[in-house]
Amino acid sequence: CPNQCTKRGICSAQSCSCEWGESGASDCSKRVCPAGVAWVDVPWATDTAHNTHTECSNMGLCDRSTGKCSCRTGFTGAACERLACPSMCNGHGVCMSLEEAASSVDDYRLLTETTYTGVWDHDKIFGCVCDSGWTGYDCSLRECPVSDDPMTDGELDEIKELVCSCPATCSGTFTISFRGQTTTDIAHDADAATLAAALEALSTVRDVTVDMSDATVCAGTPVFTDITFTRDPGDLPAFRLSSSLASSGGTVVLNSTDVIDGTKEAAECSNRGSCDRSSGACTCDSGFSSSDGTNATGTLGDCGFQEFPSLVYDCPDSCSGYGECSGYPAYTCSCYDGFTGHDCSLRTCPTGKAWFDEPSATDTAHALTECSNNGICDRTTGQCTCRTGFVGAACERLDCPYSTTAGHCNGHGRCRTIQQLGVLRTDNGVSSPVTYGSNPYSTATWDFDAVSGCLCDAPGHTFPDGEVGDVPDYTGYDCSLRTCPTGDDPLSPGVFEIQNVSCSLTSGTFTLTFREETTDAIDSGGSGSDLEAALEAIPTIGDVSVTASSPMCSALNGYALVTFLTELGDLPALTSSSGSVAVSEVQAGTKANVECSNQGVCDTSTGTCSCFSQQTSSDGDGNKGKRGDCGAVDALAGSSS
Repeated sequence: CPNQCTKRGICSAQSCSCEWGESGASDCSKRVCPAGVAWVDVPWATDTAHNTHTECSNMGLCDRSTGKCSCRTGFTGAACERLACPSMCNGHGVCMSLEEAASSVDDYRLLTETTYTGVWDHDKIFGCVCDSGWTGYDCSLRECPVSDDPMTDGELDEIKELVCSCPATCSGTFTISFRGQTTTDIAHDADAATLAAALEALSTVRDVTVDMSDATVCAGTPVFTDITFTRDPGDLPAFRLSSSLASSGGTVVLNSTDVIDGTKEAAECSNRGSCDRSSGACTCDSGFSSSDGTNATGTLGDCGFQEFPSLVYDCPDSCSGYGECSGYPAYTCSCYDGFTGHDCSLRTCPTGKAWFDEPSATDTAHALTECSNNGICDRTTGQCTCRTGFVGAACERLDCPYSTTAGHCNGHGRCRTIQQLGVLRTDNGVSSPVTYGSNPYSTATWDFDAVSGCLCDAPGHTFPDGEVGDVPDYTGYDCSLRTCPTGDDPLSPGVFEIQNVSCSLTSGTFTLTFREETTDAIDSGGSGSDLEAALEAIPTIGDVSVTASSPMCSALNGYALVTFLTELGDLPALTSSSGSVAVSEVQAGTKANVECSNQGVCDTSTGTCSCFSQQTSSDGDGNKGKRGDCGAVDALAGSSS
């Protein structure tokens, strides 16, 4: 066996059966790397892509000496299978997958409990769920205090009602969770002050008033407790209750409902100031200052206290000329498209499908979001500053690997979306397009125009004269690796493909097409040599031999037997431009078409084969030649390249 299988496999019939993880070459000398769901690949059926077992997930290069993937910047995991959280959320958030975000609820950032397990990216795309006070796709921006707009009136505080019934002898406690935080244990006989203190101890609650229908929160008959949020504006999330209450003589009932949904604005800087994203501080408009959350002066840091009501007679900065003012009494701005902010002085940015967001329903995510939740909006220009590796006005598309010196795909390929890759799909060298993204609104193929990959250069199966192994094809997720010449394995030799061209033309010309390349016009009165020259002139054919009738075409069905000498394996049929020319397969090719003929190791930096001992370059038929593979036996040769 070659190189005695590098002591990493079992030799049988001159062939190596490599140990697990050691099958990166036919002599077991190269390691294989972990595999994962491909980030990008060529679709193979309608709306079907993302092969589940792709080395380094097609987002990194395998180090054949170690069996470890070297991942593209921004991707992580043993198989480069995960999109990492940007800057690890800058220490101000939790990094989680789409699947985890779907199943998690904190009633603050994550509001909907659902499942997201049936889409290819469920455990691949990770994003930031920011802590309170922080925002942005990477949690790098500060939030400012939110409070009620002091210029509006008639809104209502949120009121929640707690009902507890615990007959006979009652024991135990319960807790209330609100916006991701949970109270300490609340005793069954707690009074109103105790319940209020437990809630106000949460950082997510500013102030409540508690009104009970009895002296304790639970009793033998139902106790109705109204909890009013006096300084927490907006429609608030429901309570989540957990109980260990027990009764010696009946059924315990504990539940809560929303009696009144809060209608006060939960507006940043109370709609009366601008937020500094670097500090989280509000700069209040003239006549407004920090409040206590009830439109009185206080220390919240919002702009909810109106110092001089009689002096307000216009919208903030007259809506900066980019909006309409409502006039008296609220003086609020309705901004024109492209502008935002309480005074319409800020620009909005383009929206795209969010790369990471909270799934809203079963296997449903990627809602339209500013900068696709993959960049920061510059509020002065309305342009997104995208995360590294992502492009588009809304940062909506994962770009192909790019370098400033070589461009996309190291200058050796074309950058295309998955949808475009489907259109360019070939099968055995013949165009065989499939559709990916047949329904542009389907969540299963949301990525049809959002993920790009490299279609590496592969200029046909040409074998020019010159240096052995000079085959200008490239491979790898970034087209940085060279492919090596392919050939038949001499240990299991096969036969060449033979096709019959049957021609009944009596005049005129015809053309033949092979693997999307078409010959020049072939004279129906020509010879087999003419046909051979025409076929060998197209770039997808190297060498053929032709045996033909004389004349090649005739009313009595002339023929030409075409034997393919450089294109190996079972080949696609030649196709003709004329209905009077038919092609049939006489002998299916069975010669292997494997890199370095399975008798050498490919140097991906040069695209040349290093042949095992007593193997050398062949002509594709076991004889010495300039193919560049290792398909010929040379008893006098050592290891060569």
